[in-house]
Amino acid sequence: MSLATKPLSNYIAVVFDFDDTLVPDTVDHLLESLSIDHQEFRQQQIQPLVNQGWDNIMARFYALIAEAWSRELGISESQRVVNLAPAEYEEDSELMRSLTLAVESMCKQISLAQLSVGE
Repeated sequence: MSLATKPLSNYIAVVFDFDDTLVPDTVDHLLESLSIDHQEFRQQQIQPLVNQGWDNIMARFYALIAEAWSRELGISESQRVVNLAPAEYEEDSELMRSLTLAVESMCKQISLAQLSVGE
């Protein structure tokens, strides 16, 4: 069994490239797949939050959630954006190393947050 198929944890991480470090403009593609004009969305939904002092990535995340709730959108198989960019998914590829480091970092942060609230 390779590392890619060997269970490492009882947790599942859902990862989205909100800061566009892995693939450029993934948020724009997601919005377009839902028939939302990405430029208008950025101007009307995200920028006002940034102007109020929000971090840009957190503003995008919040605005996407708020939009989904307001439209009662669910993400289904038919709504996903498929193959935004070709990528290498081999265990030793740069993408997989970056994803592994990102997930490990999130796990550490979650563990620290749980410890800080006494869980």
